[in-house]
Amino acid sequence: MVKVAMMSVLRVRDVMTRNVHALPATMPIVEAAEQLAAWHVSGAPVLQGKRLVGVASKTDLFDPRREREDEVTATVLDVMTPMVYAVRDSDPAVLAARLMTDEHIHRVIVLDEHGHIAGIVTSMDLVDAIAHGWTPRGGREGARPDDASIAYVDLRSLGAG
Repeated sequence: MVKVAMMSVLRVRDVMTRNVHALPATMPIVEAAEQLAAWHVSGAPVLQGKRLVGVASKTDLFDPRREREDEVTATVLDVMTPMVYAVRDSDPAVLAARLMTDEHIHRVIVLDEHGHIAGIVTSMDLVDAIAHGWTPRGGREGARPDDASIAYVDLRSLGAG
């Protein structure tokens, strides 16, 4: 008799944070910085209405090269990073880790099938998973043996908006 070992794959849904704070694109950067501090996060997705338009980090908000006068009038939309790196909750968690290391970023947005924010994976979420033995958080059903194709999410194909 031959025994076959099934390898469990930790999924994004097993490590992601579901309660995501987002910044409105029109918010002044000083207020946005205060929000990030109040939420104890280093960055957040940026929404224009309900549409995901970018990501803003403390680095974006506190750019020392910015003119003093601009700090008063600048909005999150003016300083955010418009490139959104995203994964789906069913993707392997290692995809989020690879994306963060390849792109030198600290967070990826998790999108549902309609292009709406379903969660976020941060570098600390992955560290937490490693520290706790790669087990799914909160008893969530997680790893499935099928490691389907890995692909980046193209917001344009989802009709985000």
